[in-house]
Amino acid sequence: MRDPDPGRLGIGWTLLFGLSLAAATYGMVLSLLGGPGQRVPGVDDPYPDALGAAGYAVTLLQVPVLLWGWWLLVARRTPAQLRSVALPMLPALALTLQELAEIVSNAVYGRPQDLPDLLVYGGGVVFMAGFLGYVLWFTTRKAPAPRR
Repeated sequence: MRDPDPGRLGIGWTLLFGLSLAAATYGMVLSLLGGPGQRVPGVDDPYPDALGAAGYAVTLLQVPVLLWGWWLLVARRTPAQLRSVALPMLPALALTLQELAEIVSNAVYGRPQDLPDLLVYGGGVVFMAGFLGYVLWFTTRKAPAPRR
């Protein structure tokens, strides 16, 4: 049996992506409610143990990422290619931005950095943002005019 609308997600995928976006949104709201002075786990003296304003600003980058994810989930005319690639990656990008906020805060306060964290989270943000930008560009560009 053919799917009448190939651009729509099935009920199971919609539920799965909705739950992952809800979990990422819940984590983002909790971290934003803490404000710029929230504690960073695992920080030892003599370093400040708070997430600074720069780290909080990076945390705020999760807002447009998750809003785009919710829009992709509920929008009717979203290209199927964009939806199938972006929806799994957007919650991961939001969580990676949360970790990157800690790295930025560590850099601002002069706390020691963990090299594997820098490579994994910093590289992950760059890769996912670039990949999602490419997918968005690819799926929204106009098709070339047919040749005669």
